[in-house]
Amino acid sequence: AVTSGKIADSAIATAKIADGAVTDAKVASGISPGKIATGNLNLGTGTLTAGEVSVGDLAMQHGWRITETPDALLFVKDGRVIGRVTKAGFIAS
Repeated sequence: AVTSGKIADSAIATAKIADGAVTDAKVASGISPGKIATGNLNLGTGTLTAGEVSVGDLAMQHGWRITETPDALLFVKDGRVIGRVTKAGFIAS
C-alpha cells in the first residue's frame, strides 16, 4: 500500500491531483494573492476579512462604477457622474 511515508516531499504534481480533491482542511491559511492570480474570486455568501486592500476603479455589472480622484469618490452610471463623496460629504450631480 502507498502511505504518506512512502511519498517524497514535492512528489505529487498538479496533474496527479483530481479536480476538487483538495479540501479546505488541506489548504493553508494565509493564501498569498499570487496564488489566486487574475480572474474572478467567488466568495459565495461567506465573509471576506482583510487588512488594507488596494483596488483600482470598481466596475459593477449593471453599468455602475466607483472611481477615485485625489479629491473625491465619483459614482458613475453609464459614463455619467451621478454623485461624489468629498470631505464635505455627498454631492449629487
